[in-house]
Amino acid sequence: MTSDQEKKIAYIKSVLPQYEDAKRLEHTMGVYRECEWFAGIFDLSDEDRYSVCAAGLLHDITKRMSDEESIEHCRDRGIMLPDDLLRRFLIQS
Repeated sequence: MTSDQEKKIAYIKSVLPQYEDAKRLEHTMGVYRECEWFAGIFDLSDEDRYSVCAAGLLHDITKRMSDEESIEHCRDRGIMLPDDLLRRFLIQS
């Protein structure tokens, strides 16, 4: 990863405790380590390695939120969700 990408990963790691309890954080860090391992096995580019590792860190960040809160959290941060995912959230509610 580039130094800028490493800084972004470090930032994500620093804010995770705001969103996850200790047990989930331990799980998330395990997922992150697996993502690093797979990225190495498949010799991913810096950009792909960053994307995979960031996804590993962020995959449970809204776990304690309701579907509506999760959607709002994404919208507030400019994260676009696919229409089919939004429909699935809205149907389950």
